Amino acid sequence: GIAEANNQLVPTIGTCGVMGTASTMALITETLGLMVPGGACAPAVSADRRRIAESTGHMAVEMAARQFAPSSFLSAGSFENAIRVFLSFGW
Repeated sequence: GIAEANNQLVPTIGTCGVMGTASTMALITETLGLMVPGGACAPAVSADRRRIAESTGHMAVEMAARQFAPSSFLSAGSFENAIRVFLSFGW
């Protein structure tokens, strides 16, 4: 049933091990430069997840302190590139 399928798809804590919605959104977010480089690809149970989270927090505080808004670097081309990356996943 459903519980059995969930145990196979999400056998551990952390990000799911399949190419689902969360993984897709993480790759798009990284493509747009809204995530630390390499942040979308760390394995679910890897200690890198904690390091990525800490780096992300530091980056967010630094951006806020400088009043550095994503609108200052995102362009129509950024979103076009993100769409290309999305299409490369094979969805």
